Amino acid sequence: MRVGVWLQSIYDPAFTPHARRGLAKSTEAGGTNLKGERTMSLDVYLEVETCPHCGVGEEVYSANITHNLNTMAHEAGIYNLVWRPEENDVVQAWQLIEPLREAIADMEKDPERFKQHNAENGWGLYEHFLPWLRRYLEACECWPQAKVRASR
Repeated sequence: MRVGVWLQSIYDPAFTPHARRGLAKSTEAGGTNLKGERTMSLDVYLEVETCPHCGVGEEVYSANITHNLNTMAHEAGIYNLVWRPEENDVVQAWQLIEPLREAIADMEKDPERFKQHNAENGWGLYEHFLPWLRRYLEACECWPQAKVRASR
């Protein structure tokens, strides 16, 4: 699964140029590329525990998307849960399932309401965000007990 997600992510136009080249890395203050420049993206991760003694987990899902979609996420009611799970008591993937389902349904029901939040520069469009959310939902449904982590 991880290789498939990775291969799919390479060709996903919603990813930032740095993420597509594999240059994005996370820091507490925000993402930076190898040159130390701030990146404008969100990385989400689902991790499952593999060792009962040390709690070291295995990443089962990761995805990247541009911050330019934050207003669309606000409109869909999921910004805080997806962008800032640690500040909203979202610890496990099952906690995202219903909010993601509701957001996806709202976006499918009224696309024009959300398309008005498309980024003018083309980096952050409805037609990229909706499939990204569907993949994230599918991963949450696959691994409902996985730990949720986000890096901005």
